[in-house]
Amino acid sequence: MELGAGKSLALGLAAGIGIGMVISSRRNQNSGVRHVVLLKFKEDMPPAVLEDFVTQAKLLPGKIPEIKTYEVGKDLSLAGDANHACAIVASFDDEEGYSVYAKHPEHVKVVQIIKPWLNSSAGRVASQIYLSSRL
Repeated sequence: MELGAGKSLALGLAAGIGIGMVISSRRNQNSGVRHVVLLKFKEDMPPAVLEDFVTQAKLLPGKIPEIKTYEVGKDLSLAGDANHACAIVASFDDEEGYSVYAKHPEHVKVVQIIKPWLNSSAGRVASQIYLSSRL
């Protein structure tokens, strides 16, 4: 059966709208929360402070069960001094999991290691975003 140009266009648009609706609804289904933090320190911070912070931060997943994935590390300096000195990327099942982590005494204790050494301008930048099951 042959379709005229108008009917083909209408079917194509309907199919496209249907696909768009599926993709859109999948984007709205969250599969967790990602927490991203970048840290910049005062120039006179002793290197041992950052080493201690990274070591202690790497222990947090064993102390806070709400953490699903956790990465922390010093910047590789691939862009010179333009980057922040340290990054943390963590994932949680949901907003509640992030909230438990943020207030957890072990997390607060680790933050206290570097808090006095944060650069006064943009020393800490952070964002929490939903992870989507499909982009």
